[in-house]
Amino acid sequence: MPVGAVGELMAEGPIVAREYMVDADKPHAAFPVDVPWRSKVSPSHARFCRTGDLVKYAPDGPILNICRRDGQLKRFIAPSVTALCVEVIVPHGEAPGKKATLVTFIALGEDFQADDDDASNILPSAANRECLISKLGDVERRLSEVLPQHMVPHAFFPLRSLPLTVSGKIDRRELREIAANIPLTQYSGLSLQVTMKRKALTPAEKTLQSLWNQVLSANASNIGSDDNLLDIGGDSLKAMRLSAAAQRAGFNLPVAAIFQTLSLSEMAKRLEAAANAPSHRNHANCGSYQPFSCLAMENEDVDVGEEHVARQISFDPLEIEDAAWASDMQTKMMEASKLPERFAVYYVILDFDRNTGVDTRRLRKACRKVVKHYPALRTLFVYRKGRMLQTVLRSPYVEFDERTFGLGNSIEDETDAYVAQDRLRET
Repeated sequence: MPVGAVGELMAEGPIVAREYMVDADKPHAAFPVDVPWRSKVSPSHARFCRTGDLVKYAPDGPILNICRRDGQLKRFIAPSVTALCVEVIVPHGEAPGKKATLVTFIALGEDFQADDDDASNILPSAANRECLISKLGDVERRLSEVLPQHMVPHAFFPLRSLPLTVSGKIDRRELREIAANIPLTQYSGLSLQVTMKRKALTPAEKTLQSLWNQVLSANASNIGSDDNLLDIGGDSLKAMRLSAAAQRAGFNLPVAAIFQTLSLSEMAKRLEAAANAPSHRNHANCGSYQPFSCLAMENEDVDVGEEHVARQISFDPLEIEDAAWASDMQTKMMEASKLPERFAVYYVILDFDRNTGVDTRRLRKACRKVVKHYPALRTLFVYRKGRMLQTVLRSPYVEFDERTFGLGNSIEDETDAYVAQDRLRET
């Protein structure tokens, strides 16, 4: 399959089964004997198994799972659970398509305790929640260790039995209607990891509680120490807003750090550790961004890093103003610029009126001021520990290549010729 195209994942090899052990009469469609295209690759007659998983190749090589071909759900909960259904739900109060969450409906059967006098209450009772927790244990935590956050259900809803349609299939529409009526703020109470909401106690937790309240538009009193940002309405965009709000409040809380510590208490510990860490080169730790702080957060030896970088770029270590790991996009663009065609190298064309004349001395001086003002224009990229590091210099040398073109040539032709020649030079 070409990159990006979706197809079914098949397993091949001598250890692939011939049939289902407990259902030998099941059609052999899952274990095809004759695969027409296989003979074009190799004359081998190894067995095949159709997994039913629809996948595609990512541009960088990994195989990404898209969905099931037949809608089947893999059993990953617990042996004691006999019926379950996972649905994507848009909670009450959220516009459709804006925020969705995974909800797992569990059928407790005879263990389900109903209260006829409180049939209007859509939230599960404490008794049913305790029964659910006893059956599932710490499955939510174990799933979080092996799956990305968007694939982990954080809301578990107990029912006596799963509703069925006339044809005997699970009535997913009714399940979605049940869960959609639950306010978003109540979803944290459906998590298996929350038995009793701990109140924010430390100053850092209370500060973050207030910041979460600003970003999520939630009642601060409903945000506990163990709450997960994604469970109560957070997403990547709100994480960026939280980082900006923290910076305005005088704290350094990068977006990457937010996703590494999603709970309020863990995020508060990260905040306290950053506040108590000694600042680099005796800078006053005033809570605002400090140079090299991104390296310090990853326990990188800043001084050793500076020496290593200085040797690569032939600059004095004191000339290094700041350093941070490059993003994936920066790394890819730098690698593309090293190709013979020098992709991702951009040119800024300033077209002056030649009749009015240009003071090249003043133009050079203006360019130097622009470079001095913007750190991005003083940034070099070097490799360290298999990763690309962006390094900001204090006062780099700015090279000027001044040329005089003939009066009969157009500026477009001269510019195209210069760019074509510049792309051929070694970097």
